[in-house]
Amino acid sequence: MLGRPKKEDSREKQYRIRLNDKEDKMLTFASNATGVPKSEIFRKALQEYCEKVKLQQASEEIGDDTTWEYDRISLQRAVECPYCKAKNRIDLEDEGTVSTSERQMGNEVLFEFENVECQCHSCGRAFTVSGYISEYPIGAFNAESLKVTPTEPLTDEVKHLIVCRDCGAVLEVGAKQKLCPDCREKRKAKWMKRLKGGVKIVGIIGVAVGTAYLATKGTNDSDESTDDFKPESLGDDSGRKFKLLMKYPDGTEEEEDELFDSEEEAKEYGDYMISCSREGAETLCMSNPGDYPLEDYEDPDYEVIETE
Repeated sequence: MLGRPKKEDSREKQYRIRLNDKEDKMLTFASNATGVPKSEIFRKALQEYCEKVKLQQASEEIGDDTTWEYDRISLQRAVECPYCKAKNRIDLEDEGTVSTSERQMGNEVLFEFENVECQCHSCGRAFTVSGYISEYPIGAFNAESLKVTPTEPLTDEVKHLIVCRDCGAVLEVGAKQKLCPDCREKRKAKWMKRLKGGVKIVGIIGVAVGTAYLATKGTNDSDESTDDFKPESLGDDSGRKFKLLMKYPDGTEEEEDELFDSEEEAKEYGDYMISCSREGAETLCMSNPGDYPLEDYEDPDYEVIETE
């Protein structure tokens, strides 16, 4: 039997990329701000960089063309005020010095800055920016290192400011949460969308949770199975039927389809659903801790309801 033909854009190549804390924060911020998956951000950056290299290579093969204008990298940056942590946009276009060095794909351009004076738009206090930005090949970002330095002594209160790890908003002194209320709600909504959308890689997906549960109830010492299996009743409730109303931390409720002969059996199933949700959360955290930190997860709840 012939297998299913491969898609033209199938992705079979895998690369493991190690990131430091700064790079991981950058990737997490970009993903949270845009809603673009982290893997897709890498692909977009690769495609853009590759096009820059192709353009530079073509220009070298064709020769100098004085009518061609290259798009240079932007020297505008967003930096954090060292006093109040507000985001500031600065333009380093006309600041610092520029030098070039010959490399394999043409020149590398190095923009260097020393104590560029800036003023916070929020608190009005002054700070300086020093460092460098590298462009290689022409038109493509290569590397940078910028340091923000206050011109006034920092108070103890400023030194111990706690900021939201997603948006950078300043949190209350002594706050235990690492996210502001708005970002916490966004994270919670993202959690619930993934967990309820069937991305629990533990084999329990949506209604299939009930199927898996009932299947385990039907397993006994014999290897034989029947198609007309009915869950064993844990008690006599005089012919009544019960089902679960799942209650999620985002305020939504979902009524499960499975019917049970006893209230005890429905509760057992509810506990099983919660444990599956926890396993799914742990799996998501292990696969992508930056997007799904386990401390942001909350267990769902349930209510047993009687049905006719």
